[in-house]
Amino acid sequence: MESDRGAVRPFRKFRTDLLVEVVLLLAMVGYFVGTASQSVGENISVTAIGAGLMALLSWWTLTTVSDGLELLVSRDRTCH
Repeated sequence: MESDRGAVRPFRKFRTDLLVEVVLLLAMVGYFVGTASQSVGENISVTAIGAGLMALLSWWTLTTVSDGLELLVSRDRTCH
């Protein structure tokens, strides 16, 4: 019974990470659509926001992949 509870935690964590990933991706798409008429470096604050958003999205993607791998490992352990 304890092992079943342990397997639920990584799934919830991964599901939350995936939801945040989708929100960040939608924010990035919104940024690209909103700044389509501007060239890079034209407005330094808009460029900094885009760079920060891309860095955050990249970092969060790596976190999500890490939690996904943790989920796979925890499921593999419960099968054996």
